[in-house]
Order: sequence, then structure tokens, then C-alpha cells
Amino acid sequence: MKTVAVLTGDLIRSRKLQNGDLELVLEELPRCFEEIKNRYLTKGGYFEFYRGDSFQILIHEPELALKVALILRARLRSLFAAKVSMKGTIDVKSDARISIGIGTMRMQNSRVVESQGEAFELSGMELDKMGKESQELSIKTPWDEINNELRVNCLFADNTINNWSAKTAESVFRYLLYDETQDQQAGYFNITQPAVRKRLMVQGNMKAMDAFIQRSQKIIQQQFKNTQNGL
Repeated sequence: MKTVAVLTGDLIRSRKLQNGDLELVLEELPRCFEEIKNRYLTKGGYFEFYRGDSFQILIHEPELALKVALILRARLRSLFAAKVSMKGTIDVKSDARISIGIGTMRMQNSRVVESQGEAFELSGMELDKMGKESQELSIKTPWDEINNELRVNCLFADNTINNWSAKTAESVFRYLLYDETQDQQAGYFNITQPAVRKRLMVQGNMKAMDAFIQRSQKIIQQQFKNTQNGL
């Protein structure tokens, strides 16, 4: 059976969005995924909404699932101006709780949300648990030996993402999706290169986020090899 990644997500605070804002989010999320698919997913992928403000994504390159989730969350957080509370915490109008399940797929129906398999079950169960724990990013695999490492890294990443302002999130989005340099972003945003660096490296903590992306890709790919070799 094929090993895939399933991303199950819930839009956060969607009921507080006005109609025009909610429409923008519902249009932008699948459009963003199409761009991700065209740039990175050589084996394709599928996106589908269900229950109005929830969505499910199927991709055939599980090692790329984390990067997909980060790009989507960065895009959502970039859509509207952020507010800073009296305590200094960042509040944005749009974001998503995303659970990544990696595992086998027994069957694929014409609709993603009606497909079945280990990856779908892991993703769905993990999303239910995340809601109770106020966690907004998680990865669950069949391999206990890597789940604990991924869980700890997701908790650190979540803390960073929740402090991205809309401007920081937009820089992160363009960095991850388009692989833009700091000089390219400076030209795009009409700001200085040091200002871009502050967004990405200080506020976005991209050195650590890049390390997490690369580490997750490596251990998932290695686990595939071990499984194929019967280890």
C-alpha cells in the first residue's frame, strides 16, 4: 500500500470573520495550495473543504507535508492586519489548526474526505486531540520512534507561528513558496534588506524553522527506507 500524507485542518475563529473576509479566506486557501502543488508536489495532490470551514489535503510526497502546512498557515496569517494585545501577544484574523497524518491509504474515492486509510485516521484523531490541547500544528506517523521528536518540534514551531504578525507571515510565505532572497523581498515590499532580515530571522525565526523542515524530511525519508528494507 502507498504511504501518503493527509493534512486535516480547521479554520480558526472563522465565525468571527465578516462575510467578505471569510470569502477571501475560502478562496485563497485552495488557490494557495494549487500554487504549492505546481511548484513542489511533482506527484500532485488534492484539496477539499468539508463542513464549511474545515479542509483536507492529500499529498503523495509525505516528506513535504510540513512545508505545505507552514506555507498555508503563513498565507492565512498574512491576509489581514494583525493586532497586538496589551500583553504583547499577536492576534491575527485568520489561521488554521492543521494535523498531518502520515501512513498508508487503503483506497481513494473521488472525494478526498471520503477516502480511507491509516493516514486519514491518524490525521483525524490527532486533530481532535489538538483542539483539546490548544495546539495548532501536529504530525502523527505510525512510527513511535520519531513521533516524540516531531511532537516536541511542532510545539516549538507552533509557539513561533503564533507570534507571526501579518507582515512577518507574508515574508515567511514568500520565502517558503517562492524561495525569495532578502534582497528580492526588499524590492517587493519596498523596504530595506535589514528590515526583511528582521522579519524572517528575528520575528519569523526562519533559521530554526528551516532546520525543522529539513530534519522532518530527513527522518521521514529515512523511515521509508528502513520500512522498505524490513528494518
